[in-house]
Amino acid sequence: MGCFAKGCITLLVLGLVIGGLTVVGGYMGVNYLKSFIATAPAQIPVKEITPEQYTAISSRVESFKQAVQNNVESRLELTADDINAAIATEDKWKELRGKCQIRIENGQVLAQVSFPLEKLDPKNSMFAGKYLNGTIGLEISINNSNYLYLTTN
Repeated sequence: MGCFAKGCITLLVLGLVIGGLTVVGGYMGVNYLKSFIATAPAQIPVKEITPEQYTAISSRVESFKQAVQNNVESRLELTADDINAAIATEDKWKELRGKCQIRIENGQVLAQVSFPLEKLDPKNSMFAGKYLNGTIGLEISINNSNYLYLTTN
């Protein structure tokens, strides 16, 4: 058997191995993702607050915004309840109502989510009636440009 035949056989075997690993890896990946996908949304409570609580939180946030705009050093501390109240009441967060709840445990910000997958691609029937339910760990940071960044871990 010549070099050409040995090379062809080697490439054929290598192609079959890579193809097999791709199929097995894809199968395992899909099954792993299926463990996070449900056919019903998780029940995520919406925080209810009184008008007085809303006013108190809003005034703290507004004071912080004013201090930042005036280049005055300032600090804003929000609890998980404050953030959940904002999700429940602020129009800019309405997409998260009933789909996200924040909690803080041991200094880690966690978001319990129930995200409808059909929002990813409404035309794809594969996502219809499917939800991504789970808990996501978040890191919050501000860079030198004063932009707020959320990263998951």
